[in-house]
Amino acid sequence: MSDKTFELMEKMYIEFSKRFASLEAGQNKLEVGQDKLEAGQNKLEVGQGKLEAGQNKLEANQKKLEMILEHDIKPKLQALHERVDDNTKKLEEHTKRLDNIENKIDILAMSINSQDKRLEVVESKRKKA
Repeated sequence: MSDKTFELMEKMYIEFSKRFASLEAGQNKLEVGQDKLEAGQNKLEVGQGKLEAGQNKLEANQKKLEMILEHDIKPKLQALHERVDDNTKKLEEHTKRLDNIENKIDILAMSINSQDKRLEVVESKRKKA
């Protein structure tokens, strides 16, 4: 081989070696980046699992609350509403009775006043006589 050919081949070898080294360095950077992405993806998957577990727990608690509302609180509210209706009716009855009693007391008071006036008239006639 001639010296020029050897020099040319040597330059090409050096140039290719630099490019291969550069490509290998880039490849290594890409692999490191890929590893970081995979680690981040794993963290996201773990977080998603925790969120799903939390959501399942919330849904279970919501179902418990719905059961309590449906089977415990709702009947109690209905019973309370019925009692309120009964108490309202009784209160209306008692109010009517009280009104009747007040009317009778008023009539008795007027009768007593009338009797008192008659008694005064009789007594005044007795004193004059």
